[in-house]
Amino acid sequence: MTTLPRRSRTFRLLERVRHEAGPLRKESILAWAERSRRLTQGVSAIEGPFRALPYQRFLLEAVGDRRYSEHIWMIAAQTIKTESLNCVIGYFMDREPCGIMVVYPTLDRAKDYSKKKLSRMISS
Repeated sequence: MTTLPRRSRTFRLLERVRHEAGPLRKESILAWAERSRRLTQGVSAIEGPFRALPYQRFLLEAVGDRRYSEHIWMIAAQTIKTESLNCVIGYFMDREPCGIMVVYPTLDRAKDYSKKKLSRMISS
């Protein structure tokens, strides 16, 4: 086996590939959401790149805290729940695939969320 000179183009290319293809860098759910999520018309009142509201930041940071394995959110209706939940689901789908369970009070509400909110987030 021959060794490549340290300055060769092939060596530099292989070093770059090794660096880029390495393990994913640690990233918080909040940072991932603000980098990756795009809100679309019909899903959110605010269209464009996702920007967490001040009180939403705490929720997204808490979910990323490994000291907790369960999270229960008690939040007023029509505020930030769905988009926060979508950020969490999207993060784990993209960065740390695992099992996630979301519970809705009825099957119809769960189907409605899946069709109208979750599928739109995945396709955008």
